[in-house]
Amino acid sequence: MTFVSSSDGFPGLSSKSSPVGSDIIIIADSAANNAIKQCTLTQALSAGSSGGLVLITSGSASNQSTLDFVNVVSASYDNYLIVISGFIPVTGTGVTLHLIVGTGPTPTWFTTGGGYQSSIACFANNTTASVAASSAFAPLMASQTQSSTSAGGNINIYDVNSSANDKLVNLSLSYLNGGAYAAANGMVWVGTTTALTSFRFQYSSGNISAGNASVYGYSK
Repeated sequence: MTFVSSSDGFPGLSSKSSPVGSDIIIIADSAANNAIKQCTLTQALSAGSSGGLVLITSGSASNQSTLDFVNVVSASYDNYLIVISGFIPVTGTGVTLHLIVGTGPTPTWFTTGGGYQSSIACFANNTTASVAASSAFAPLMASQTQSSTSAGGNINIYDVNSSANDKLVNLSLSYLNGGAYAAANGMVWVGTTTALTSFRFQYSSGNISAGNASVYGYSK
């Protein structure tokens, strides 16, 4: 039997510098006399990590209308965490960051009027403001001011694979609002029982000047 060291890798195969969860890897199945089999990278990383977070994919925006994560949902995870950082709008003032969910492989973006019901409190300079309670998107904050101070925080999405339950979003973000540092905390109800596949970020007006996001799955 020939062994290949980790420094050599597999002769004849090229390397991928940024693997994603859907990539296929080769394994030796210890439960089947080390029979050679395949699985996705996501499945391999989630093995033995019950209750932990597994990075599925990351993406960045640079002067574009949306930042999309298409077909990132798998049966391995029912609940997801999206960590965003560095989000800055091109438009100077009065814009809000939105989350829109998608269903199906294409995907179909869920933009039904009143399909998102939110309860989000935004605090800035000891003043509390709220965001629209019913809309065709999930609002994540009150208005953001374009500056070197970017928006960032955590967004949790629950029951993503369920075909019986509506979906719930829980969020905690920081950003700049009219010269005041602000915090947004709350939840959004997403009125669809269809399983989700994709996530989209966009501003209410203008492009995303810059922004980064990473999608994690909570291991079952």
